Amino acid sequence: MKIIITMLLLLFLLTGCTEGLSDNDTEPSSNSMATLTLATMPALETFPIFIAADLGFFEDEGLDVELEQFFSPRDRDIAFQTNEYIDGMTFDLVQLAIYREAGIDLVATTSTIGMASLIGAEDVHIIEDLLGRNVLMTSNTSMDYILDRALSSANMAIDDIYTDEVPALPTRLEMLLHGQAAGAILPDPFAAMALEEGLTELITIRELGINPFVIVFRMETTTDKLEELQAFYRAINRAVEFLNNADRDEFIDTLIETVGYPPHIRDTLIIPVFPAYEAPLAGIVQDVLDFAYSRGLLTLDISVEDIIFDIGN
Repeated sequence: MKIIITMLLLLFLLTGCTEGLSDNDTEPSSNSMATLTLATMPALETFPIFIAADLGFFEDEGLDVELEQFFSPRDRDIAFQTNEYIDGMTFDLVQLAIYREAGIDLVATTSTIGMASLIGAEDVHIIEDLLGRNVLMTSNTSMDYILDRALSSANMAIDDIYTDEVPALPTRLEMLLHGQAAGAILPDPFAAMALEEGLTELITIRELGINPFVIVFRMETTTDKLEELQAFYRAINRAVEFLNNADRDEFIDTLIETVGYPPHIRDTLIIPVFPAYEAPLAGIVQDVLDFAYSRGLLTLDISVEDIIFDIGN
């Protein structure tokens, strides 16, 4: 099975972005198999997709899944907006609301495992220790939403802290490790790296009961390629079942390589139970929409039903 992985080698710089796609980025050629193309980022939520590809689960479904991997959200977004052959991408609900506001018709088909945490510096042990101090994040993103809800859990608000805009996740982690901030919102694998260095996990999205991370597809893909979408999810849920039952040695090296965990945490990395890919919960989607309205990111009258597409698998 052909897997196209477009490696954008210029990793997150201080701006968290690069100028564009690699020279090797070309529109996939047609073949006899049904095809889906997905833009991905190196994150835990994409791992079952790569496992499904490696183990031939997509081929078993008669499906050719082409994965284009990016290391910057900006590069991923540019690729998606300028290449109509890309059917979907790993995404988040805050950005989905912004896209819908801009008239780009995307829908969330499933939630993903998504893992992110509010991490505190060495002298920060509870969320309240962040009062009046600086926290690293990126405004108007899922990271902003997570920080807002984390602060609310401690009866605090965004005005109770100072926020520093640091889109590049490696830079965000380095600043936190070198005492240049009191806290930061970090997704995996960066949260795991911070904990390995002895920093404090103040709260996780699981503890908050939220998860803004989703897989989205173009609206026309849900109508023109519904059977392909159903086959795609059958395959990756089969990969989820494999991951939850296999010995970790069967996939740990692939996990480290795919997601970007440092090799030295190979034996200590805690492997989560991967949930089945299912439609996002309506309550979480509504909470994100409420956040988007409160921040002025969304002015259109958009309902939960407009955001979620149930593929009916």
